[in-house]
Amino acid sequence: MPTPITMTAVAGRGLVYEFGPKGMTFKKPLTIKQDLTVASLDPRLLSRMKFNGGYFKSRGDLLGGLLGIVYELLAARTSADGSIVEFNVNHFSGYLIAVDFSE
Repeated sequence: MPTPITMTAVAGRGLVYEFGPKGMTFKKPLTIKQDLTVASLDPRLLSRMKFNGGYFKSRGDLLGGLLGIVYELLAARTSADGSIVEFNVNHFSGYLIAVDFSE
């Protein structure tokens, strides 16, 4: 029997999504791809940004503004032109695009 798959964008929270059914696991990882051209990112800062996928457990982990608690950072790949970021997941839950400005 087919399993319905859901994806919900969390309103007002940047690039944050919930995938379901929550907890569903996969034999092979799935790839999540995000088009960054839909985000309000300053092109002058893109070269300084390091993107990761971030796993969060519930909406309570999403703090004010664009801050949140992530329980796992997932290595991401960015397209040559910087317009697409992608990362692999092994289960459905909440995921976001995390940005690191530390370098």
